[in-house]
Amino acid sequence: MLSLRTRIFIVTSLVVLFILGVSLILFISSKKKMAQPEGAASNANGPVVDQTNFDSATIVPSPEAPVTAGLKVKPPTTEEAVKNAAKQTAKIFVERYGSYSTDNNYQNIREVESLVTEALWTKISGKLNSPIPTGAFNGLTTLILSGEFNSWDGQSAELTLKTRRQENRAGVLSSAYQDIAVSLVRQGDNWYVNSFQWK
Repeated sequence: MLSLRTRIFIVTSLVVLFILGVSLILFISSKKKMAQPEGAASNANGPVVDQTNFDSATIVPSPEAPVTAGLKVKPPTTEEAVKNAAKQTAKIFVERYGSYSTDNNYQNIREVESLVTEALWTKISGKLNSPIPTGAFNGLTTLILSGEFNSWDGQSAELTLKTRRQENRAGVLSSAYQDIAVSLVRQGDNWYVNSFQWK
């Protein structure tokens, strides 16, 4: 007569072997369903293209989808396009300038030089001569959530942008929401940030 421990071991082993056997059968059958015999590379949607039958010369562009009657896309007006350019300049400036770390050697300031007026560049570039902070890593990432115009006249604009700022201070993570007011001026076809103020 077998001991209780031996019987439990045998039953457990048989159950495990049964589960492994069923799993192996299911695995093999699913592989067979996925594999198609050679020369039968097609499905209900048409031929299947894979590495064995791909030929770049046979690529045919798909026809454009028909436009449903009644749906018309209104092109942006000139003013909308100019406003969008101003808003994009403000967003790019805030995300670049507002994101920095102690490891990037003031790269956030260098990246906005082409987006700001000469007066603002003179003001913010003074930090480039400061010594690089040492010690524990500190970093800040700024992400724009939304923005709206406070004033607009075609040659100047002021926006308020809502941001989320995530900070890593020596491994301690924190997040905060902060608004920023950005003033821009238009010079030719381009917009430049003239001033900004975190709120």
